[in-house]
Amino acid sequence: MAACGSTNVEVKIMDPASPEYVFAAQLVEHVMQRKFIFQLDERFRVRQDMRLFPEKTRRYVGYFLNKFSLELYFGFAKCFESKAIHNFNFEQFVAKLKETSRSVRSKGDLLRFATCLSYYAELAVIRGACNAPYISLRCIYDVVVEYINSGKQGASNFLNDMEEASKELLEDFIIDKKFIF
Repeated sequence: MAACGSTNVEVKIMDPASPEYVFAAQLVEHVMQRKFIFQLDERFRVRQDMRLFPEKTRRYVGYFLNKFSLELYFGFAKCFESKAIHNFNFEQFVAKLKETSRSVRSKGDLLRFATCLSYYAELAVIRGACNAPYISLRCIYDVVVEYINSGKQGASNFLNDMEEASKELLEDFIIDKKFIF
C-alpha cells in the first residue's frame, strides 16, 4: 500500500449526524478494515455514540465480498489496465459509477452499490489513490440522499431498514448455498 499523507479532499457539506452519513462512513470503514488497519480521518469519523452499523449489514457485506470480490477485482483492473491509479482518475471512475446509481431501485440494490464502491476504494488505495475512501464515502452519501429524497425510503428509520434488507439478502445467500450443494 502506498504511503498516504494527510487527506486533502474538499470537504463538501455532509451532515455527519445523519443516518445517510453514518451508513456511508461505517460501510467504507468496515470494508477497508478487512485488509488494513484503517480509520477515517477525524474530520470524517462518525462520533463514537453514533456507531450503529448493524451486525446483519456487516455480515451481508462479508458474504457479498466473499462471493463477488474476484469479479469486482477483475472489472476494476480492466478499467485501469495500464494506467496508474491516483485520486483524480479514481474520482472520474466513481463519477461514472454514480451515473449508474439511477438504477438503484431497492435497499438491496443500494447496499450492493455501496459495498462495491467501498471495495473499489480498497483496491484503489492498494494502488496508490490515498483519498479513495473519502471519494467513495462522498458518492455513497450522495446516492443514499438521492435514494431517500426519491421517496423510496424514509430517513428516520434508514439504518433499521438497511439491517432488515441485509437480513433478507443474507437469507438469499443461504438459499443459494443450499442449491449449490
